[in-house]
Amino acid sequence: MTRPALLILLGLAAAQPVTAQPPKKEPTPNDTLVSPQAHPDKKVTFRIYAPKATDVTLRGDWLTGPAVKLEKDDKGVWATTVGPLPPDYYSYSFTVDGVRTLDPKNATIKQGLTSLDNMFFLGGPEADFQDVKPVPHGDVRRAWYESTTLGGQRRLHVYTPPGYDASTDKYPVLYLLHGAGDEDSGWSTVGRAGFILDNLIAARKAKPMLVVMPNGSLPRPAGGAPKDPAAAAALQDRFTNELMKDVFQDAEKVNKSVKHLAVTVGDKDFALTGSKALAGLLEKHKIKHELRITGGGHTWINWRQYLNELAPRLFQ
Repeated sequence: MTRPALLILLGLAAAQPVTAQPPKKEPTPNDTLVSPQAHPDKKVTFRIYAPKATDVTLRGDWLTGPAVKLEKDDKGVWATTVGPLPPDYYSYSFTVDGVRTLDPKNATIKQGLTSLDNMFFLGGPEADFQDVKPVPHGDVRRAWYESTTLGGQRRLHVYTPPGYDASTDKYPVLYLLHGAGDEDSGWSTVGRAGFILDNLIAARKAKPMLVVMPNGSLPRPAGGAPKDPAAAAALQDRFTNELMKDVFQDAEKVNKSVKHLAVTVGDKDFALTGSKALAGLLEKHKIKHELRITGGGHTWINWRQYLNELAPRLFQ
């Protein structure tokens, strides 16, 4: 009885249909595309495979003029080469037929309040201060907390210096705020704050410190921004009113408690006029400060340099 049963099972197994293999994917230029590609002369080539597109442009934070147009080859690859660029950390994005588009060949991302950008590092001596170097590294942590002022959960990033977890020392704290359009991850990604502090501390140029990087973007009211111009202005003035009513009320107290107050801005920054006005206001209220105008615009390219210059002056 055993042998016939075995023959029947074999017969059933042999009768099963053979599963068809899925068709092979047709190769495209996108399979081996490289973007961005840095060259020895510090020029950088950007590429994107978009065979059906009719117009592709590139925007980067090193640009002060119009977007750069890409050229399309006969295989559907759009490309352009820019530079040479100074060694630095840069952000960029494509616009494909009017639609803002990330570079699908670059997984390094900067998150903003309402948008994303790609990032890339162009190495060189000028960028050593923010590079990943063989030094002791601190840690960047994310923490959620309840904001009773704004009514909801908020997130912040915190840099802790090397050796912090094993130490019983008390550390000074730097509160580091991003600009409009960014959120609390900005200083830890494109801002390179952790690496800048690692390198300064390792070189004994800055004291070990905690760096608290909160989310400076105020939550938008339900239903979007107010349509009434006066209401919109009042919403925007919340920070200014808080600063003027709660912080500059006693100049003598501020001058005694604040050791270093500086306003630093690029000469091509759209916030230059406002920065000068703030310095004038501080002057009017007899609050000690310094105003320094550098080259460059409203970009992380400048702000990373500012942090590298400021941190060694703190807590000395």
